[in-house]
Amino acid sequence: MPIVFTRYGSAARQASSLTGSLIITAVAAWLLQLFSGNTREFNLLFGFVPEQAISREHLWQFVSYIFLHVGFFHLLFNMIALHAFGRPLEQTLGKFRFAILFFISGIGSALFHGLIALDAADGSALVPMIGASGAVLGVAAGFARAFPTAVVLLFGIIPVRAWTLIMLYAFFELMSGLNQRISPVAHLAHFSGIVIGVSLMSLFMLAQRRARPRSARSPDQGSGSRDESGKVHRDERGRTIIDLEKGDDGLWR
Repeated sequence: MPIVFTRYGSAARQASSLTGSLIITAVAAWLLQLFSGNTREFNLLFGFVPEQAISREHLWQFVSYIFLHVGFFHLLFNMIALHAFGRPLEQTLGKFRFAILFFISGIGSALFHGLIALDAADGSALVPMIGASGAVLGVAAGFARAFPTAVVLLFGIIPVRAWTLIMLYAFFELMSGLNQRISPVAHLAHFSGIVIGVSLMSLFMLAQRRARPRSARSPDQGSGSRDESGKVHRDERGRTIIDLEKGDDGLWR
């Protein structure tokens, strides 16, 4: 079933979303990192260093590392993916559950990476990890779990189903991580972010089904069916429509 996304609304409306706030925070953190004067010390303090975060209980690093990035393009690609997958998913889940998905994916991927690094004998536990990739991949995986048949344009031109894309990416990250256990790219952290994202989204969907009355769960609702929020519905052609910025009064913001 194809998914059609309606427009996002004004720039101010987007910035007021949690996704927009996360992007703004990441950009601000990168600028602070850029002008800190001592990037290495900055990364050692706020990046995720397993020996410090786990062994010495520098717990803030489990969150602060998410908003730091190696360079402009590292930040750019992560923020593009966060915007593309995060906006519709936030509208579907709400800010609170979306925040849980984002931060648990980021924290969980750091923990998984850290436990592997601490077990290694190559000094990996002293090397900082930075970047939102684990959290963003958790969001992308949550999107793919919620909307598996949504079409994503890979590289802007190649149409791929969301679930197919995330499974291929998960396979790539797992194989890369197993073949190069600890590397400049934290492949297993990325893989664990995907696993966490799919798992959390599955729990959210299960809880929603259990909370919904039996009559509302019926698959035979017919065309034009709509969820309680009115933001997700099917049209007469069977397409899933996500009204990202439509208010209760029917006006675009």
